[in-house]
Amino acid sequence: MVSLTRSVVWFSEVGRDDLGLVGGKGANLGELTRASIPVPPGFVVTADTYFRFIQINALEPLIKKDLFGLDVHDSRQLNERAAFIRQRIIEAPMPPHIAGEIMDAYRELGEGAVAVRSSATAEDLPEASFAGQQSTFLNVVGPENVVKAVQACWASLFEGRAIFYREEAGYDHTKVGLAVPVQRMVQSQKSGVMFTVEPVTSDATKITIEAVYGLGEGIVSGEISPDLYLVNKESLQILDKTVVPQPRMIARPQGSDGGHEGANSYMDVPENLRKRRNSRQRKSRTGPHRAFRRGALRAPPGHRVGLRRRQVLPDAGTPCDHDEGGPRRPGCGGGRGSRRAAQRTACEPRRWRWDHPRGARPSGHRHGQAWGCPGL
Repeated sequence: MVSLTRSVVWFSEVGRDDLGLVGGKGANLGELTRASIPVPPGFVVTADTYFRFIQINALEPLIKKDLFGLDVHDSRQLNERAAFIRQRIIEAPMPPHIAGEIMDAYRELGEGAVAVRSSATAEDLPEASFAGQQSTFLNVVGPENVVKAVQACWASLFEGRAIFYREEAGYDHTKVGLAVPVQRMVQSQKSGVMFTVEPVTSDATKITIEAVYGLGEGIVSGEISPDLYLVNKESLQILDKTVVPQPRMIARPQGSDGGHEGANSYMDVPENLRKRRNSRQRKSRTGPHRAFRRGALRAPPGHRVGLRRRQVLPDAGTPCDHDEGGPRRPGCGGGRGSRRAAQRTACEPRRWRWDHPRGARPSGHRHGQAWGCPGL
């Protein structure tokens, strides 16, 4: 049993029974770590720590006041009040003992670039899914920056989209907690999302894979149209694929200061990756080929993988900042990601996200096998 007085717990200490402490994402990462699946190591700032932060800074009555009388169907009012609550959380002082535990855990992890991710305690439930509604920050570097990113994740619990979803689902805004997994980064050349059930038709005999160059943020943000692969679950052959032009990708630029804002940017896909892709496309026309070896959930020796399981959100019609001229969010109408978001409302399959790190491919390991990239 994990001590409830600790601000930080390690992946190896938690599992599916700790949903209320580490949220859905944190619990899944714990299960994967306990199963010896080679996910990058990390720790979780617990949901209890979030509630202590809110209590110490006396924020709960202020949040209730800000939400009183809110019409969540009024996009302008919703976004204005949501931004005000987030600002309260960002500006509240982080208690020194909490900041100290987070920084100590980051140093014990080995420092360097980390992903700071949100894990709601009401995430991936049978009756509702809050996954993907809060913020994730990639390539955060430095103890102080990690603490700021954790606080920004807490604030993202009050994104307009998240408030709307909780209100419609009948959840008390002050009872849903947010844990924050902090995980060593994988600097991916290629990333993707795997749906273990075909999301449009709910066909359980097929796997759908979406893939992009660079970090997976390009897919989940809806800003980059991914390649699409349809795979037979039994034979593991590619049944169909749609390859689209991908001239740019999201990656960590040189000279990044490691802060949680602006740590990544769009850049041109390197010429050598594009040439390799064109070569494989020509070869693939000769006949069907395997997407993965059997036992694909086991990475080859020496191959580091970033892996996470997520749930599709049935919320393509909810308001977002883009409605009021703000940045486009996943699921907002009109974006290149909107068609995929609408398709995914057909069911709620589980999906695995995988990352292929630079230079991590073992000798003799071809793309399109095991944890390799399926025909990119």
